[in-house]
Amino acid sequence: TSFRVPRFIQSGTIDAVVWEALLSAGGMSISSEGIMAAEEELEDPEPACPPPAWAAELISSAKSLVGSEVYPPSDDTFLLLEVLMSQAPRLAALRPRICLELGSGSGAVSAGLWEVLKGGSRPLLLAVDKNPAAVTCTAALLKERGVPKFDCIRSSLTSGLRLAGSADIVVCN
Repeated sequence: TSFRVPRFIQSGTIDAVVWEALLSAGGMSISSEGIMAAEEELEDPEPACPPPAWAAELISSAKSLVGSEVYPPSDDTFLLLEVLMSQAPRLAALRPRICLELGSGSGAVSAGLWEVLKGGSRPLLLAVDKNPAAVTCTAALLKERGVPKFDCIRSSLTSGLRLAGSADIVVCN
């Protein structure tokens, strides 16, 4: 595949070799000069590591719900779940009433946060994503996992919310 190198790369702003390698691997570049993408469709790579053992069933459920329009749980999700579990006593001590996830995708992080907190307080989980398929996927996963209080909202970040400091825990993957 050949690519036209934009002016900002020709001028040395970005290394042209790095840019071409990105596009050759199936990446996409959006700049003031327009959108340039490799011709073939990107596929999500297999995760480099397994999910945390405590979240394996949750991850399996999330993966079964995602479809082609939602990013499946992967290494970044697994790492965030590990961090949430490692901070479980600290998070529980907050006795959160409202937890917010920005960019919920599959809903695995919200469901994992619920698992971490479910022995203590029973907060309202708010999950926000601009992708309607992600909102649907998150809602299905939270319902399947038995989360009693949640709301999945289609919005760009928090523009559709009036929380004014009301969220006790905010996560973003």
